[in-house]
Amino acid sequence: MPIYEYRCGGCGRKISLLVRGSTKDPVCSHCGSADLSRLFSTFAMHRTDRDIYEDILTDNSLIRGMESNDPRALADWNRRMSRGQDTDNIEPEYRDVVERMERGEMPTSKSDSGGSGDED
Repeated sequence: MPIYEYRCGGCGRKISLLVRGSTKDPVCSHCGSADLSRLFSTFAMHRTDRDIYEDILTDNSLIRGMESNDPRALADWNRRMSRGQDTDNIEPEYRDVVERMERGEMPTSKSDSGGSGDED
């Protein structure tokens, strides 16, 4: 029994419906409208750790950047290593540090990275 995704013309929401056998015309589960347009669903392909490491280790530009302590390369490495991870639970301080590295800034201490140290 496949799950299909639709865009509702009545309320504008994207909905997912489990389609059983010869189901009648589907209706929106939020507003009841039958004005639905079927969407192409996305799907995930899980990459193994080996795939991720090979991707990183075969990128000479990334390796050179890491060897020269380029913060942009470190941010790129971090992005590649965290693919497939739950990004909803990332701490704001961590995001800030990565964003700074993407701009070419290298945090050098807890106070620079937004950490809470004992700076009295």
